[in-house]
Amino acid sequence: MSKESFDKSEFAAQTQELLANSHLNKMLMDSLPYPAMLIRKDRRVVAINKVAQEIGVKVGTFCWDTFGQQASITDEDKEYYAKNQSVPANGIKCIFCKANQALASQEPVNEKIPAGDITYDTYWVPLTDDVYFHYAIVL
Repeated sequence: MSKESFDKSEFAAQTQELLANSHLNKMLMDSLPYPAMLIRKDRRVVAINKVAQEIGVKVGTFCWDTFGQQASITDEDKEYYAKNQSVPANGIKCIFCKANQALASQEPVNEKIPAGDITYDTYWVPLTDDVYFHYAIVL
């Protein structure tokens, strides 16, 4: 999906639908002591909590870009994105991402992911056919 084909009105409508009761959703999200996000199947961030915002995640961006800082995508994807400033037809995702599995099964997926001296207890929780709740706890 290129930046040019990104449908802002569709994104805005989905965001409004998900956050129909934004005050309660925001309170719930912000009560979590670790970064938490609602993310679409195309890896665009729909909503974030305060902790995610503090580390630089922004609504409307790709999770692998602002949350993952492109650290866990392939070199090929990094090169493609840097050169084209768009995403290839098959998309970009972190190498350990289980979002597709969670969305396909409509069941939460949990995996412990080592990153240097830290291990993250990571969750992908499907909310709809194309939106999931994603968070990771430092163990």
